[in-house]
Amino acid sequence: MSRIRLTVFACLGALLLFGLEPLVGRLLLPSCGGSFAVWATCLMFFQAALFLGYLYCHLLAPRLGRGHLLVALLPFLFLPIGRGLSEVRPDPAAPVGDLLTALAVAIGLPFAVLSSTGVMAQRWLAASALPGRDDPYPLFAASNAGSLAALLGYPLLVEPVLGLSEQRWLWSLAYLGYAVLCFWAYPRRTDAGSSLAAAGPGQGGPGAAVLLQEPDPTAAEARQSTAAASAEPWRPSWGRLAYWTALAAAPSACLLAVTNVIALDLGSAPFVWVVPLSLYLLSFILVFRERSVSPRWLRAFWPELTAAGLLLWFAEGAGLEWYEALVHLAVLGAVCFVGHGALYRDRPAPQALTAYYLAVALGGWIGGAFVSLGAPRLFDGLAEYPLSVLALGIGLALGERGAFVRWLRRAGRLRIGFSLFFFAAVGLGVFQVWLSRSGAQERRVRNVYGVYRIQDVVEGPFRVRRLTHARTVHGKELLDPRGRGRPIGFFHANAPLGQALRALPRPRRVAVIGLGAGALAGHLEAGDRMTFYELDPLVQRIAERDFGFLAAARARGAEVHVVLGDARLELRKAPDDAYDLLVVDAFSSDAIPTHLLTEEALGLYLRKVSFKGVLVFHISNRYYDLRPVLAAAAERLGLAHCVRSKLDGRGLAPLEDPTKVYALARTPERLAPLRALGWSDPPPDLPRLRAWTDDHANLLGALWAGFLERRRLARGR
Repeated sequence: MSRIRLTVFACLGALLLFGLEPLVGRLLLPSCGGSFAVWATCLMFFQAALFLGYLYCHLLAPRLGRGHLLVALLPFLFLPIGRGLSEVRPDPAAPVGDLLTALAVAIGLPFAVLSSTGVMAQRWLAASALPGRDDPYPLFAASNAGSLAALLGYPLLVEPVLGLSEQRWLWSLAYLGYAVLCFWAYPRRTDAGSSLAAAGPGQGGPGAAVLLQEPDPTAAEARQSTAAASAEPWRPSWGRLAYWTALAAAPSACLLAVTNVIALDLGSAPFVWVVPLSLYLLSFILVFRERSVSPRWLRAFWPELTAAGLLLWFAEGAGLEWYEALVHLAVLGAVCFVGHGALYRDRPAPQALTAYYLAVALGGWIGGAFVSLGAPRLFDGLAEYPLSVLALGIGLALGERGAFVRWLRRAGRLRIGFSLFFFAAVGLGVFQVWLSRSGAQERRVRNVYGVYRIQDVVEGPFRVRRLTHARTVHGKELLDPRGRGRPIGFFHANAPLGQALRALPRPRRVAVIGLGAGALAGHLEAGDRMTFYELDPLVQRIAERDFGFLAAARARGAEVHVVLGDARLELRKAPDDAYDLLVVDAFSSDAIPTHLLTEEALGLYLRKVSFKGVLVFHISNRYYDLRPVLAAAAERLGLAHCVRSKLDGRGLAPLEDPTKVYALARTPERLAPLRALGWSDPPPDLPRLRAWTDDHANLLGALWAGFLERRRLARGR
């Protein structure tokens, strides 16, 4: 056995583990939808399976010995991976139990076995005669490198090229290599004098590491400390376990909090979540090394840096600029490097590494659950951001009291004075921002899907109420009583969506995927019927309470209904031929629900509209151009299609916003009324993309098409 084998083993296990998570999500999406219950259940399942894998390493693996090799073979019973997940049909009234059962049966054992890889590799190294046996923790860095490779490789390399069936077989083939490597890396003999046979207090308990700027011990000092730690029996105290848990929880919570801040204030740009998560994993990779990398300036000035980031967060107005996003990423980097650095410096002797990683896994789960599940129910804004930073500060202050006292004695008056002055300036800035906001006409509401803003703003000579989520406007309405209930913006009577509604003979039967402020209801007259399909219950409450479109339509004699739930799942329950027009208004934000634009989804929509019915897709988007996707689908399904784009701003009426809309129908005759209003064929120079299916959807291709379109529009100006 060599250490290189163990390093590759740990890296490959993490790569397969991290690559399995998005694959499972894609398999479940068409049949289970994209509701919060689905992804929250998956998140909790993955966290629980990871914890169970670590628990197995702590309780069972030492007793099984070579029997772990047989455990590593058990996942072959579940290959190809993900069998049956695409056919899961959870009970809508109680989906959690059905989802958990399906996940446990399909991937539970493979996921738990893979989650044990990094810890088992470190145990095997500690039990061997190889160099570095007294400090196996750098293998954790290799494990996180595998996670980072999967994080970047799946959306950039795997998903654009391979369909789900191909991904499942590729993953299964890679697991075969993993099993072979497991047998190859297993130690044939152990060293009775290894660090795993002894115990000790590790690299010093809470108080031994430095809170602010005391330098790390040298590599030689670290080795001497490890050797001394192995000289006497040791077991971690409950206080130390709690300290490890806190050090893991704060960066985990800060990761999701900063991701929320960037996604909800800057706008959820494509793959925006990749950058914070990469930074989080990179901190593990650089810190958990023989020569730990933890920038001294971060350790010296992380309180000031985080305070500046929190001031920018508190003072944000219409949205973040790119440099502010960099500051928030720097805050996340500081929290991760400081927290994970303290965690690494306080690592125990190898005999206690399983308890150590149990605490780390528990802390990661607590931090993630707090932000994902607790914060949306407790706060209207993103208060988890400052709380995660505060939690790290409190944890370090309690766990490293001695180091903090030593720093105060050595720092000098100038350094302490600078810190006090900086914190006072930040506090004054926060107070001034709070005073300036006291008269602002904005209300925020939040749930698990994000933060919504209801803003009363001025647009030219008009006062307008606007509903926004991140930087995406989901509807707006005139505040003048004479204009209440009149659609404006994307839904203006002169806009393509308004034209599509006007082209229908009355009475009209319309289905709309995506409610927003309910502005499309502003086009209804007596006898019309419109059914909205909306995923988020909070959006329905906002549309009913803060905007007047739905109430005004009902007052005119129109019939308006709102159906809550994932659109594909709920539309299946509707009778066939129930609508004359089906509008899909779910693509204006920057998180594209791909399962609503696949060939299978279009087949469902066509069944729900009459033979003369029309499908209309609102595809205005800052980053993606979905015209090539719809053009490919129309060609595959033999449908007539046309498009109307007003993104260049020409011909806009007052209060109308630039928009882009695509229409599909079974026969060209059904699109003749739209063509008479200026709709036309898609441009011949559109990039050629494959039609999306439930098995394959290439978001990168649509992203590239969007880049080309933005460049063309910029040149046109």
